[in-house]
Amino acid sequence: MHRVRFGFSFLTALLLAANLGCSGGRSASSGASSSGTGAPPGSGTGTIQVLMTAEPAPNFVQSVIVTFDRVTAFPSGGGAMPLVDQGPVDLTLNNSSIDLVTLNGAAPALLASGVVVNGDYDRLEVSISNATITYTGGVNVPMRLRPNVVDVPASFTVTGGGTVQVVLDIDTGGSIQLDDKGPTLRPMIRVSSVQ
Repeated sequence: MHRVRFGFSFLTALLLAANLGCSGGRSASSGASSSGTGAPPGSGTGTIQVLMTAEPAPNFVQSVIVTFDRVTAFPSGGGAMPLVDQGPVDLTLNNSSIDLVTLNGAAPALLASGVVVNGDYDRLEVSISNATITYTGGVNVPMRLRPNVVDVPASFTVTGGGTVQVVLDIDTGGSIQLDDKGPTLRPMIRVSSVQ
């Protein structure tokens, strides 16, 4: 009877020790931060800056105020991308609202930036929460968004703690559509340059 109890206690202690040894391999903090401010231990990081320029608006438009909700960078999963668990990274918005009309002809505005793991990226996702058009004469009208999330192909590589600047260009005139239901913003965004 005592041998059975001793055997059971010894077996329980052995299983407990084995379980503790297996769980110590990877900490809960490994893996990249989705906020764009952290990276797995031992991995290199760099910075992504997303800037915005705009094409001219039609003559009857005084302003087009666009409110951005989110800019997300997507790793391509190949090439120089390190073997870490990093999914899409939400960058920090530097300008949440931009007037596309005043942006035309001006220096590119810094839209979003963030620290990310070194590697290859193949697209950006730009989310817009609101848009308002002001016609010449001062009439403000809210715009419908179709769509409010724009997938922008953007191939670039972040290496060696450097900074990559991705300049996006929105075709303001081509993005504004008017019909009997009112104005609609169909954002036509493309990559203008990568530096």
